[in-house]
Amino acid sequence: MGEIMKPCSDCGEAKSRDKFGNARLNKDGKESKCKVCRRLQQKESYTKRKGKKQITGDNRSWYQLGILKGLEGINDVKKALATMEKANRALLEVINTADLRDKEA
Repeated sequence: MGEIMKPCSDCGEAKSRDKFGNARLNKDGKESKCKVCRRLQQKESYTKRKGKKQITGDNRSWYQLGILKGLEGINDVKKALATMEKANRALLEVINTADLRDKEA
């Protein structure tokens, strides 16, 4: 019996099915790119992303909202976070004052 061959969508070379990763959503159950081409693509993507600034932790949601986008350097980020903290404190003060007025009335 002959081995089933599949062409790689990236390099175009026909390879045996075991040279392709599993992809359960694809019709044949295998990735369209061979493992070698997929790995090269991942390395290129990692290298491209490596130099970009990563936003993690508590700041991620602020970044996604667009509040921290465009800020350069840690000092700009610290200033923006300090401003947001002041705004949060002021908002809590307004809420607490409104609650006290409601209780008095």
